[in-house]
Amino acid sequence: MTTKVGVRSAKGELGWHETGRKRDMWRSFFLAIGIFLCILGVESLAIEKAVLHSQQAPASTTGQFTRSAPAREITPPEWAPWTLMSSGVVVLLYSFTIPRRVRQS
Repeated sequence: MTTKVGVRSAKGELGWHETGRKRDMWRSFFLAIGIFLCILGVESLAIEKAVLHSQQAPASTTGQFTRSAPAREITPPEWAPWTLMSSGVVVLLYSFTIPRRVRQS
């Protein structure tokens, strides 16, 4: 919810300032971070390891071979899934309390 409030600048000019939009943006930001952490935690709980392959450059027309970069393996530690999921839930709960915090101040 946004409300327009008339404010006067230092020069005495009357302008409009929208209240509430800033609060909504912070809430959306923390909500997105919390959801991302929860999803990342669930993914790291479901997989044993992730293998990342780099994109191979197309072979040249002269018949020369190109060297591909080695694959990179990521193995999440045993504590990572639970830490990511719990941190995500805490950030989600924080994002739901932001409107109350702004109204109180």
